[in-house]
Amino acid sequence: RGFAFGIFYVVMNLAALSAGPIVDYCTISYDVKSGEDKDIWVLTSYRLILLTGIIANLIAVLISLTIREIKLECEAGLESLNTAASPISFHQNDGAFSKVSKFTPLRGSAWSILKETFAADRFWRFLTVCIITINVRMVFRHLDATLPKYSVRQFGDNFPKGAVYSINPAIIIFLVPVMTAATSKIDPLVCIHFGTYIS
Repeated sequence: RGFAFGIFYVVMNLAALSAGPIVDYCTISYDVKSGEDKDIWVLTSYRLILLTGIIANLIAVLISLTIREIKLECEAGLESLNTAASPISFHQNDGAFSKVSKFTPLRGSAWSILKETFAADRFWRFLTVCIITINVRMVFRHLDATLPKYSVRQFGDNFPKGAVYSINPAIIIFLVPVMTAATSKIDPLVCIHFGTYIS
């Protein structure tokens, strides 16, 4: 799961890395043909940025339709089973066997599902971690909201703000696989705890 999350995080930051040059092109290099007639609709720089976001999301939706949903369960005694005669596949991971089966969504009334969720200790631990890391996420959203405006006011309209913003995802792309491998035997909560100080 840690390796899978590392891949997801790297792909997400590849998108963030490519967004910087795209924004720079749309706001600096893109030539807006406005003309003199104000009633004519024009594809402005910010409209072009929104259009690229819409196209990217449509591509993501199409890709998501090809992903197989599975359920992975680690069990102790699976090595004694005859996997050749079973329709369920088994994979060995660090000496333990994992059963891969088809994922089926939980069915029932909304109230029963909520009741079961609120009764789970894992849900409250997850919620606590999310609340604690809200301030960390606010730092990144603050960067998204204020860096472009500050850069334009301080350095002018032609400042490559997108390239500067791309420094962060570029560093993440190279460091996430390294740090994931280096901290594979450390509790993820410990990594989050000390990582928030760095962030």
